[in-house]
Amino acid sequence: MNNKIGGITMDKLEEYSYLWESDNYVIFEDEVARSILLLEGGEMKFFLLEDEFLNSAIINKMLELGCKRYGSIEEIRRKYYVER
Repeated sequence: MNNKIGGITMDKLEEYSYLWESDNYVIFEDEVARSILLLEGGEMKFFLLEDEFLNSAIINKMLELGCKRYGSIEEIRRKYYVER
């Protein structure tokens, strides 16, 4: 039996488990939206999915597991690039 969260199967969600298993992927959340960012090699790149429901399910899973969340690009620069 394959459990579902909304229209997303747990197997489909697990295909993206590398997002919450790596410190290089973080959540960027401002007053407009929540997004996933890849922080790698001194660059910030948005991780985009066309399926908004899947994107939301992944972000919720990342939050549930305690992935880092930032509210501004400046905060990311200070914490990620200065502390490392």
